[in-house]
Amino acid sequence: MLWRRRFVLLSSISVTLAIAVVYLQFAKPVYTAESLIQIEPASDNIVGIEKVASALSDDTAAITGEVQVIRSRTIAEAVVGDLADTLGAEVQGARQPEATGSGAVDRFLSHLTVRQVQRSNVISVRFDALSAANAAAAANAVADRYIESQLRNKFDATRRATDWINERLSELEATVQGSEREIEDFRARVGLVEGVQAPLLIEQLSRLNAELAGAEALATEAEARLREAEGLSGADIDTIAAVLGSTPIQNLRNDAVAMSQREAELSVQYGPEHPVWEKVRAESTILQTKIDEEVERVVENLSSEVRVAQSRVSTLGQRVQELEAVATDASLAGVQLRALERDAEADRRLYELFLARFKETTIQDGIQQADARVVSYASVPSRPSAPNKPVLLAGALVLALLLGPALVFVIERLDQLSFSTSRELRQVLGLPVLGQIPEVRAAARDQAALLEKTGSRSSFAEAMRGIRASLLLRTSEGTSQVVLVTSSLPGEGKTTTTVGLARAMAGMGHRVLTVDCDLRRPRLHEVLGVPNHRGLAEYLEEETEAELAAHKDEQSDLMFVTAGQASPTAAELLQTVRIPKMLKRLRQDFDVIFLDAPPVLAVVDPRILARVADSTVFLVKWKETRRRVAQSAVELLLESEPKALGCVMTQVNARVMSGYGYGDAGSFYGHGKCADYYSTASGASS
Repeated sequence: MLWRRRFVLLSSISVTLAIAVVYLQFAKPVYTAESLIQIEPASDNIVGIEKVASALSDDTAAITGEVQVIRSRTIAEAVVGDLADTLGAEVQGARQPEATGSGAVDRFLSHLTVRQVQRSNVISVRFDALSAANAAAAANAVADRYIESQLRNKFDATRRATDWINERLSELEATVQGSEREIEDFRARVGLVEGVQAPLLIEQLSRLNAELAGAEALATEAEARLREAEGLSGADIDTIAAVLGSTPIQNLRNDAVAMSQREAELSVQYGPEHPVWEKVRAESTILQTKIDEEVERVVENLSSEVRVAQSRVSTLGQRVQELEAVATDASLAGVQLRALERDAEADRRLYELFLARFKETTIQDGIQQADARVVSYASVPSRPSAPNKPVLLAGALVLALLLGPALVFVIERLDQLSFSTSRELRQVLGLPVLGQIPEVRAAARDQAALLEKTGSRSSFAEAMRGIRASLLLRTSEGTSQVVLVTSSLPGEGKTTTTVGLARAMAGMGHRVLTVDCDLRRPRLHEVLGVPNHRGLAEYLEEETEAELAAHKDEQSDLMFVTAGQASPTAAELLQTVRIPKMLKRLRQDFDVIFLDAPPVLAVVDPRILARVADSTVFLVKWKETRRRVAQSAVELLLESEPKALGCVMTQVNARVMSGYGYGDAGSFYGHGKCADYYSTASGASS
């Protein structure tokens, strides 16, 4: 297969290599510069302050994201603007002088390559340019712009945080002042003094409770003494403690005892009726009366003491109740006050937190660090990176070696849609192959010269002799006197083949007649160079029986009948009974009659004529007629039940066919060893 298509193979290889060479000849050298950026989250915390903008992570996902950031249009626009004068034609289009235009940015990005270096935290920034200096400048500018954008983003984040915190500080300060003012207003409204009122109330209430308890004890004691005094009478009353403890009563009792002793003494000395004794007796009575009066006064004092004690208990109890009510109110007010104080304290702490954070963010404005650094700036390349001539030529050669066989394979696959050899024709159609007709490269007007003499030594004439031999074998059996020549589609050489076979037959002394049965597109008169005034169409249209208008070939003994004027009712004319009658009469006058019919798939005429012919020659154009087309035409012909059906391959390039092997006789027509057997004087190609 490769040898058969060696010209296609060599051509594809040559063209591919030629394109590569031409490209290398005119391609401009491209220089590539590379800078390296390391993603390194800043870990230095000089003042121990939490950062506003969090540091980058050095994991794969974060680095992939930073790769996209470096390739962003924002950085590209900034670099294009910075290097507008330096890059020049690298990024500017012919119709767009603005260096920072969208097209310039797109072209800049098309020259920029950013990638992660082997799963590390290093990012490679490569730029391709026609100038080595421009390549290095662009790569370094992208790296610097990226670091600058990181710092700017952190500064912007810190500044935004500072502005926001500052706004919140004003709001929080007003909130704290409002909370404190609300506490003072509440204290003034409920009469509370911070740190004084609650302890005083508790102390007073405790003291009053103690006094109340003491008063109640005294009152109880006084009531007990009073009840004791009220429960005794006469001399028994002198036994109560209050009486015994009274100094006047004790003095009076001492006087009474002394008086009793004197009265006893006087009673012994003077007798009970002595005036002295009576006087002492009277004084004793007066003294007892005084003692009784003093006892009554003591009892009255006990009663007064009870009343005073009870009054004090009542007063203290009322005071305790009042203080308890005040304490309850103070407790409720304290709850509200503590809630207000908690809110105020929370606001105060939040304010202090924001104030501290504000000071921290203000300090961070001057100590920001980028989370990446340039570990290697691009140097000016000393030699171009593209085109790599050895690699490109090697790749072009490999591509050519792959493309050539692939192209050959595609052509071979396309060839399988048609017929390349007689073997394929026989296998696909299932018909005997009568022969092969080589390709004729001469103009149509000279085709008659190819068929002038049966003694011609051209390969075309030899092919006709081979087909004639096949037909003579059939004619000797008396089965092929009327031969129908047709094909699937127009342009497959029906008229040329018919004339060639007819002249070959006539050259052997046979009486041969050729009838042009293509009443729609006749060509026999053109090939043989005669007018087409009257022919088969006029014969079939006449009502009376008449003779065919036959012509004699000037180059041979061949007789032929043209088609006549084209008729729109050709099919109806061919179906008349005059065709069988005509052929019956012609069989008596001629040994072989050739019917040049139109294509099978174009009109129904060939199927009609196949019924009256002795054999049918079906033409297939080499490497052009599709297999499906030929199969469809043969199926239609078989429906007409032809007596014999064989096929002929026409317009065969014998030299190319020889590449398919020498199994076909036609392939030897172009073989160099057989060239001496053919003559090219007639214009036929080998």
